[in-house]
Amino acid sequence: MPDVFDNFFASFGRKTSEFLTLKRLDPPYRLFLADGRPLDVPDKIPEVEALFERLQPGGRSRFREFMAQAKYKYQVSMADYVQRPSLHLLEFFDLRMLREAFRLHMFQSQAAHVRSFFTHPDLVTIMEWPVLFLGGAPKNIPAMYSMMNYAAIELGTWFPMGGMGMVPLAMKKLALSLGVEFCLGDEHAATRIAVDASGHATGVETKSGALWADYIVGAADYHHIEADLLDGKSRNMSEAQWDSFVMSPSSLLFFLGVSRRLSNLRHHNLFFDEDLDKHATEIYEKPRWPSRPLFYACLQSLSDPSCAPQVPPVCSFLFV
Repeated sequence: MPDVFDNFFASFGRKTSEFLTLKRLDPPYRLFLADGRPLDVPDKIPEVEALFERLQPGGRSRFREFMAQAKYKYQVSMADYVQRPSLHLLEFFDLRMLREAFRLHMFQSQAAHVRSFFTHPDLVTIMEWPVLFLGGAPKNIPAMYSMMNYAAIELGTWFPMGGMGMVPLAMKKLALSLGVEFCLGDEHAATRIAVDASGHATGVETKSGALWADYIVGAADYHHIEADLLDGKSRNMSEAQWDSFVMSPSSLLFFLGVSRRLSNLRHHNLFFDEDLDKHATEIYEKPRWPSRPLFYACLQSLSDPSCAPQVPPVCSFLFV
């Protein structure tokens, strides 16, 4: 979603290229399918269309129709839904939005939507997997999120040279140029958000003293802010409400340095060589460690060799 970066920096009269070097990946990713069979999904649209046509007769036209709908959803969502402050559910109840709900396929699952276009299992996997990032199985995620297919395929997959850590560093560099002061370290850790009698946040208490401000933006974990930084009367939800929620699972990550070059991986690699439905059921419906887990591997050093430590010699850096 390079447009998100461009819009952010443009709002300050700057350009993304002043702060980040973004590299478009080709291929965007490699899928490992049944029996470990690799499939590189092309970056260029004509090549993607050819892949769909080869795997499913008529797949080219079905792909174009699917992507036209996905593009519409992306444009509507980014221009309207994302820009609403989301302070109250009533923000989303107007006649136009209700009409759009049907056109955006909010009442159909991503799994059903994809299968209404594609029958080949490889194509279904290609179009289904992006919604896994939303913390749910495709059968439980609204088809509105097929807009993620548009973002991934049409807008491309990009990598910030130097690693993902360059993104917050770029934002910090911009902020410093605008006079923002950063107070980092344990001595500045927030211990409480001060709220006045009218319910307005007025400051943040830290280990080294209080910081007072007209506005407080809490960007930490929502539950942490509610349970640890706000008094009971200032919270939006009780602990009983929090306990009733089904939380998305986290991830187990390994950061690996390998002393040789890995030639069988791309930058992004998704291992779908096991049953996705069984994997999703064991995570979301009957929580347990998956018996045959799917996983993801990122070979970051393939796109940016500087990401691999040089001492001791490491040829490949990846996280899994």
